[in-house]
Amino acid sequence: MTTLNADATKPGALLLDLDGTLLNAADGISVRVVDAVRLAARKIPVGIASGRVLEDVNHFARLLGLHGPQVSDNGARLSDTVTGRTIVDVPIDAYAAKAIVSRLERDNVRYFAVDSGRTVRQTSLFTGWRVTVITCSVADQFEAEQIANDEVGDTVNAICSIGSRGEWYVNYTHHQADKGHGAKLFGDTSGVDLSRVMAIGDGFNDVEMFKAVGIPVAMGDAPERVRCHALHTTGTLEEDGVAQAIERFVL
Repeated sequence: MTTLNADATKPGALLLDLDGTLLNAADGISVRVVDAVRLAARKIPVGIASGRVLEDVNHFARLLGLHGPQVSDNGARLSDTVTGRTIVDVPIDAYAAKAIVSRLERDNVRYFAVDSGRTVRQTSLFTGWRVTVITCSVADQFEAEQIANDEVGDTVNAICSIGSRGEWYVNYTHHQADKGHGAKLFGDTSGVDLSRVMAIGDGFNDVEMFKAVGIPVAMGDAPERVRCHALHTTGTLEEDGVAQAIERFVL
């Protein structure tokens, strides 16, 4: 069931989460959603905002025909779709990044990190320790929340997220970097005030983005702890909720 307000302000830009919002369990996007996003991009700036790395985000941006700035690394990186180059990044303090990686390896927790724009999966592959995100994969929500609550210092964010196949992650970023920060970078670069940005998402790491923008829209199958931060609720992933919201608010 959707609760879309017919009197909502027309958005001046659009930010879209990937997993569980655009992408299904097979990393696919429905034809209806692809068409809606492409039409929206003809009218307003459209970007992706994801916990995924730059390569993934730019891949799906190109598939959707997007040409503007994109948010990756859970809000710690803004990149240019056309060139693939980073516009802005916000790295974790190197000492803190090394401590997190050391602890994850000690505890045999699978992880990947983005160091100087490269995805690495073990200490020996780090070079400059300019780390924008460290993401570890865990068994379930309980374990994710346990790890996220471990002491990491006040210079680092630890935010839980869920992938398109139901897998759970903990994303470590600089304490000022989250999807809300990414939304601000996107708005500034696109020349659109955050009050006129519509963001659609379904996960716990979308909450800060919802708080930052003027038109937050939750997917219908988002947890209540996420939906309570949204101004509107659209359909579920299976109901093409993204297309419903775009058709109602943008087109």
